[in-house]
Amino acid sequence: DIDIRDEEIDIGEKYNASAIVSMKVENNGEYDVELSNIDIYPYQGDKPTKYFVSTSNEKILGFIGNLKSGESTEIKMGVTLHNTEEKMILEIINIDDSSNEKVKESIKIK
Repeated sequence: DIDIRDEEIDIGEKYNASAIVSMKVENNGEYDVELSNIDIYPYQGDKPTKYFVSTSNEKILGFIGNLKSGESTEIKMGVTLHNTEEKMILEIINIDDSSNEKVKESIKIK
């Protein structure tokens, strides 16, 4: 699920918009996964954007907690956007995974 905020946001750099992304994360592996060891790299085209959290009104907490094998949880995170037309790419990497597996998710914004 994606909730677009079509207003300028400044988090050290100005962006034209932002999105609150909600997704289900599942641990299909054999071992527990510490969610804080999952790195998120958002992009639009070849330009990086930023991942952010906010504990104020919406509790956009990002990747916090531990998932045991077979468990799942809903994650809510913020992502800055250069524009609201171009799709967003999320590159997700578990830094504890010795195989260095990367997952790329393409998210259509509108």
